[in-house]
Amino acid sequence: MIGLVAALVGGIIAGVKTPFVAPAIYLLSRYRKNPFLISFGVYCISLSYEFRVTNVFDLDPITVLSVLLPTILLLEDGLNEDRSGSFPEYLLAAFMLSGLIFREIFVFSTLLALMNMVAEDRAKRGAAILAAGALILAAGLFVIRSFLDVPGGASTQAAVVTSITAFAVLLFWRRADFEKI
Repeated sequence: MIGLVAALVGGIIAGVKTPFVAPAIYLLSRYRKNPFLISFGVYCISLSYEFRVTNVFDLDPITVLSVLLPTILLLEDGLNEDRSGSFPEYLLAAFMLSGLIFREIFVFSTLLALMNMVAEDRAKRGAAILAAGALILAAGLFVIRSFLDVPGGASTQAAVVTSITAFAVLLFWRRADFEKI
């Protein structure tokens, strides 16, 4: 449920219309996972067409995070079998709604929801992996900014971001315990 609220509020903050189909996608997840995954893929493609990026370094970080983080939460909500909401989830949803007035509160509450999602199995390890992956990505972009900060360089920037993210995932993947998954 929190991913649905985050997607709707994030769509309003970023000024995109695609997240307003998130309730239909969320309802599909209640019946079967395959239609949900197909519709989520179409959702991500349509969101990428609507949210134009010409240069990664010129973007407003609040706007980017208000599109990116709710998409991750929506995917987690759709794949999660446990549908019961808890008090912290309802509190975070209220903070997300207050993000319509203060955008920073929305990003902070969405990050808290993401940390809560990661911390369900192994609290310290999940939070550390999430923080380390974000730091590796930020450091990589900072180091090569002078090479990538050119007009129309969004495709090269996206390739570099993807490569750094894949490196960070592979760095921690070899330590993952797949028997618990």
